[in-house]
Amino acid sequence: MKYNFIIIFLLATIASCKKGYFDGVPKDLVSTDAIFKNKSETENWLASVYGTLVDPWANTAGSARYWAGFTEELEPAGATVQASGLLNPANAINLWTSHYQGIRMANIFIQHIDNSETNLLKEPNGKELMVQYKGEARFLRAYYYWNLMKLYGPVILVGDEPGKYNDDYQLPRNSWKECIDYVLSEMDSAYAMVPDKYLGAGGTEDATQAGRINQLVIDAVKSQVLLFDASPLYNGNPDFDNFKNEDGNQLMNTGAMTLENGT
Repeated sequence: MKYNFIIIFLLATIASCKKGYFDGVPKDLVSTDAIFKNKSETENWLASVYGTLVDPWANTAGSARYWAGFTEELEPAGATVQASGLLNPANAINLWTSHYQGIRMANIFIQHIDNSETNLLKEPNGKELMVQYKGEARFLRAYYYWNLMKLYGPVILVGDEPGKYNDDYQLPRNSWKECIDYVLSEMDSAYAMVPDKYLGAGGTEDATQAGRINQLVIDAVKSQVLLFDASPLYNGNPDFDNFKNEDGNQLMNTGAMTLENGT
C-alpha cells in the first residue's frame, strides 16, 4: 500500500509539472544578447576586454618592470629565477591563458556590438560609439596576439568567431608571417575606427578617457611590430631552419628579408 501511494504521488507530480519548466533560464543569468542591448553592460564587457592588459609598472609577471629585472635596466633586490638558474616550466611566465581569454572576450564583443536593439543607438553619437568600441576591441585582440608572439613566437590564430565548448581546440600554430599579416591588418582596420584623441565638450583633451586606445597608441605598437618583424632574428635566422609544424609547415621566415628593389 505504501509503495502504491508513492507511485501515485510521483505520477501526479509529473503530470502537474509545467511544460518546459526545466528549459527556463535562471533569473540571475543574463543572455549575451541582452547584455549587448544595454549601453552600460556593453561598456562593462569592453572594460573586461581591456582587463587583460598587463600593468607595465606592476611587479606581476609580464609587466615591463618584470622584464626589466632580467636586463641591466633594473637591479632587483634579489636575484631573479633566471639569474639563479631556477627558471623552469612551473615558474616561467604564462600569458597564454589570460591572453587567449582576452582574445575570446574581444571576439564575443566584436560579434555582438552591432546589436540593432541596443540603447546605445539612443545616444546622440551612438553609431559612432559602436564603431569606436569595435575598433578598440579589434586593436586589443591584435595586441594580445602580439604579446603572445613576443613571448612564444608564432602562435595559433583562433579566428574571429568565438569558439564553442565542443570545438576542436587542438590547432596547429600559424606561421610567423601569417601572424604578422593578421596583427598588422587588424591594427590598420582599428586605426580607421578610433579617434586620434578623445576630446571633451570644450574641444580639449578629455582626461577621463586617458588610457583608451587611440590612433597614437596604434601607431606606436604597429611601429614595434614592424621593427621586430624586420629583425634578423625573424628573417634568415638559421636557428629556425627546422622550426616547423608536424605537417612540415615552416613557421619562421628562413630567407633573409629583401628590400623592394631586391637588394
